[in-house]
Amino acid sequence: MVNKLAGEKSRQYVRKFSDNPHLLLTNLTIYFFLTLAFIFSGTLLSLDLLAHAYSDFDIGITASLYSVGYILSNFIISKYFDMFANKFIFPSLYLSLAGAIIATPFCDQTFFVYVLRFLWGGLSGMLFTLLVISTIQHTVQARMATVMSFIAVLIGLGSSLGPFLIQYTGVTGITPFLLASIFLVVTFPVALGFKIQKAKEEKIKKHKSIFAGLIYIIALPVFVLFCISIGAGFSSGKYITIFAEQFYHMTSGDAALLLSIFSLGAFFMSIPIGILADRLGPSKVILGVSFVFILLCAVLYQFQIFSDSFYVIFFVMGGILGSIYSLVMAFLSSVVDASDIPKAISGCNIFSKVGAIGGTLIIGAVMTKYGAHQLLLAFLGGMLIIFLAGFIKVKPLGKKSSA
Repeated sequence: MVNKLAGEKSRQYVRKFSDNPHLLLTNLTIYFFLTLAFIFSGTLLSLDLLAHAYSDFDIGITASLYSVGYILSNFIISKYFDMFANKFIFPSLYLSLAGAIIATPFCDQTFFVYVLRFLWGGLSGMLFTLLVISTIQHTVQARMATVMSFIAVLIGLGSSLGPFLIQYTGVTGITPFLLASIFLVVTFPVALGFKIQKAKEEKIKKHKSIFAGLIYIIALPVFVLFCISIGAGFSSGKYITIFAEQFYHMTSGDAALLLSIFSLGAFFMSIPIGILADRLGPSKVILGVSFVFILLCAVLYQFQIFSDSFYVIFFVMGGILGSIYSLVMAFLSSVVDASDIPKAISGCNIFSKVGAIGGTLIIGAVMTKYGAHQLLLAFLGGMLIIFLAGFIKVKPLGKKSSA
C-alpha cells in the first residue's frame, strides 16, 4: 500500500513536467546518445583529416558544409514539418546518420568527404531540431525552462565525454567511427519511441514557403538577436584554449583544464538556472545572467596574470553560456502559439547557425590580427546584445506571454 501511494505521488510529480513523461525521457535519452556519438566521431574526423595532410582550408570547408547542411535541414522542416510526424521518418534519419559516420573513413577523395560532411549536418540538424520541438510540445509551460535545461546538461555531458573517450581509448583508424556508428545502431530501439505532433491545420490553407521559419522568427526580432549572439557565443568557446595559452601564457594541459571547467559550468548550473527561470520568468533570468556574464568578462579583461580564482569565473561563465539557449527556448515557447513552435524553432536554429558561422570566422580573424584577448571582447559584446535585447518588449504571437 505504501509503495502504491509512493508510486502515485511520483507519477503526479513527474506529470507536473510533462503530459507524456515516458516520451520526454525518451527524447532526452536520444539527445544524449546523438550528442555523444556525434561529438566523438566529429572530433575524430577533424583529427583524421589533419593526420591525412588535409589543409586547414579543406578542414574549414568540411566544417562549413556541415553548417550549410544543418541550416538547409531547418528550412526543410519549416516547410514540410507534418511529413516528419510519420513514425518511421525519425528512426530512418537516425540510422542514416550512423551510415554516414561509418562511410566517412572509407572516402579517399576529398569530394566525397565534403558530401558526407554535408549529410552529417543535414541529418543532425533534422534530428536535433525535431527532438527540441517534440520536447517543447510535451512539456508543461510552467516547467519549460527546467526541462530545456536538461538538454544543456546533456550537451555538456556529451561534449565532455566525447573528447575523454578520444584521449583515453587510444583507438585509431576506422575503429572510432565504427564504434560511433555501432553505438547509434545499438541504441536504435530507443529512437523508435520518438513521437512528434503535427502542426494544427489552418482554417484557411496557405502556401507554406520554405522560408516560413525564417519569416516567422523575423517577426520576433528579439529572438533574432538572441539566436545570432548565442550561436556566436557557442562558436567562440572553441578558442578558449588558444586564448588561455596566448593571453595567460598557460601550458596546453592547463588550458585544456580551463576549457573543461568552462564546459562543466553548463553541466552543473543549467538546471538551477532553469528552475529559477520557471519561478521568475525566463525573460527576467536572461537579463540577470547576461548581466553577471558581462561583469565577469569585464573583470577578466583587467588582468593578464592568471589567478586560481579565475577557474571559478570561467565555471560560472560556462554555466551561463550553456544555459542561455534553454532560457531563450523557454521564453520563445511562452510567446508563440503551440502550432507555430516548429516554424519558430527552425527559424531560431537557422539564425543561431548563421551566428556560429559568422562568429567563428570573425572572432578567429580578429584574434589573429589583434591578439587573443579579443575573445573576451567578443564574449562581452555578444552577451551585451542579449542583455540589451532583453529590455525590448515582445509582442506575443497567437497567445498571451507568461514570461
